[in-house]
This record gives sequence, C-alpha cells and structure tokens, in this order.
Amino acid sequence: MERFETSDEYRGLKLAVHTSQVPEIDVAEKVMARIAGSSRRRPAVIRTMRGSTALAGLFALLLVVSVTAYATSEYIQFRDKSGAVRVEYVPPNTSRIVDIPYNKFTAQVHEFAKPGELVAYFVKDGDEAGGLQFEFKPERMTSFSKLQDELRRVGSPVLPQAVSGFQFEYGEIRPHYPDKETPQYRDTLKELSGLASRAADGERLFMKTVPWTDAATLVAIYSKDGASIGLHAHFLRGMEMYVELQEGNTSEKRTIAGTEVVYNEVKRQIAAEGRPVQLEYGYLNWYDEERDIYYTLTNHKGPGISKEEMLRLAEDWLEKKG
Repeated sequence: MERFETSDEYRGLKLAVHTSQVPEIDVAEKVMARIAGSSRRRPAVIRTMRGSTALAGLFALLLVVSVTAYATSEYIQFRDKSGAVRVEYVPPNTSRIVDIPYNKFTAQVHEFAKPGELVAYFVKDGDEAGGLQFEFKPERMTSFSKLQDELRRVGSPVLPQAVSGFQFEYGEIRPHYPDKETPQYRDTLKELSGLASRAADGERLFMKTVPWTDAATLVAIYSKDGASIGLHAHFLRGMEMYVELQEGNTSEKRTIAGTEVVYNEVKRQIAAEGRPVQLEYGYLNWYDEERDIYYTLTNHKGPGISKEEMLRLAEDWLEKKG
C-alpha cells in the first residue's frame, strides 16, 4: 500500500546529525569501489562513500554511471557469445571521479521509509527542485526463506543456503530505480509535483512509497568459524560493466566448472586511523551471460581466505548454479 508524507526542510537537518556514521575499513567495500557500470546516458563516476553504510549506498548507484571507453586489449574482458564486451577491466582514471553531493533530505526520507521500501520524492523550489528522486531503505534479511521469496519476486536466481561449509548469514537486495522514460516515473512525478503546487508555504518535501520488481544488486553473506564471504551480484540489464584495476592488483583468468573466472589479488598499503596498514586480499569475478549478471565473490570480514580456498568456493558455488 502506498504511503505519502510532506514536510519542511529543517527536520531533515536534525536527523542527519543523529544518523552520521564512523568510517571503517571493509575488504568488500574496497573491492566494490572499483566497479562501475555504463548506462550510455549520463557520465559520472562514484567515489567510495564514507561510513559503515558505504557499500550498501554504492550498490544503489553502481549501474547508473558511465565511463570513458578505452583501447585496453591488454586488460581482461568478459565477452558474450556474439563477441561483444560485457565486462572490461580498465586502468584507474581519477579524473572521472566525482564526489556525491550531500542531500539534506536523505535522512528524512529514510525515516519515512520502512526497510525494503523504495521512496520517490519531489522537492519544491531550491537547487534540488525540478525532478523526481529516489531513496531505498535497505532491509537486511537474516531469514533464508524470506530472501529466497524476495529473489523469486524480482526474478533473480535463488541462492544456496550453504557453500563449502559457509552458512547463510544475511542478504540484501536493492532495486533498479525507475527510468525517466517509464510511465511509473512520469505518473509519480505528476502526482508529487501536483501536491507541491497545492501545498502551503513552508512545505518543501513530498514523498511516497513506490512498488518495485526489478533488482539492481544483491549481496549475500555466508560465515564459518569467524570468517565470512560475500557474494555480490550486479544485474546489468543490457549495460556494460567496467572494473578499475588499482596499483598493486594482479589478475588471472581461470576456467572453473565450465565458467570463465578471474582471480584478483591485491597487495598495497593504505592509511587507517593515521597509520599505514598493509592490505592483502583476493576476490573472484565471473559473468553469467544467460542471466546477464556480473558476480563478485569476496572475503568479507574476519580471517583471510587463501587463493586455493577461494577457488574451491567458486567451484562449489558454480556447481550449485549460484
């Protein structure tokens, strides 16, 4: 059932103060920050966001960004059966990176939304006015059956409950936001802008929940003996995917269970809390042409997982048709 709300802008400023997060290092976040998609429409590239919610926030935006094409025959590519490049590893290009602007209404929209709800909102007057915007409040599902039901609802392949002894811990699905060309976008914009035109002075924010059935990303976390792995799926929907290779990265292709897989190893030093930290980890990527999904398998948190263990995990996963 749809829900509506209107409000002034000052309430959101108070909420933003209380919802700020302390930064933390997460291996999975480091991996996902190197991935960008292309919609062939609007150029932008995402810089990793701050806070413990950075990875989840990045998921919501991964597939709406565009990057410059490269002549990178020496870099790894995933191609479909027709020979078209679907996923391409590219060199880093910091000139493409832009900071995501602060939105003072985000905290207010999140307070209005329930977990798992997509909210469309319209801002009357000011710099934010003129179009429809969307925010999603993620729902962390610890019930495996609930996650499977949601995957079926959005037409996603279901997941195994266990992989090589790693048991399902939780999962999150994020929606694909409605495109401007769709009737849902146009009808919702007309409805909320109409409310704004009739609203009293001082009311600036107009929002409503909207249904969604198309997934943009999926993350599933599995754990065993204090270690955890993360499977991240990006539903490409016909778009290309670019993966930036940073300094200290090495990649190699393997074929596992009939699927072309890339093992990536990272060894580099970063600054954390004012001191240098040696970062070493590995992760795997593969592309499922039949479902048009790009997968990343990472060592999420806890004790490190060796290259051999990671490859065995991928083999078990692919044999289960994950």
